[in-house]
Amino acid sequence: MDVKSPACRPKATQPGLTLTRALTNRATNRTAMSDTPIKTPCVKVCIVDPLSSLCIGCGRSLQEIGGWLSMSPARRETIVSALPARLKALRARGVDRVPD
Repeated sequence: MDVKSPACRPKATQPGLTLTRALTNRATNRTAMSDTPIKTPCVKVCIVDPLSSLCIGCGRSLQEIGGWLSMSPARRETIVSALPARLKALRARGVDRVPD
């Protein structure tokens, strides 16, 4: 297949979206289709408990944190609803503060 063929060229999923703009959107938790911020449970205490693999600040797993921006709003809401129980379980084990 010819490299100059249209089939080999990457297609823009969102016309006019530059790499800089895409990275800015990602860094500011904004969707590429909108300037509306995505709600996040992050409390800026990013320490993962080795036993549960959950962040002791927000209660999310590393996979959930990494995929947060690409998840559907429904999936994010499902996770958010589970966080209080996760954090309660962490605190019951004594995992409730940042280590010295």
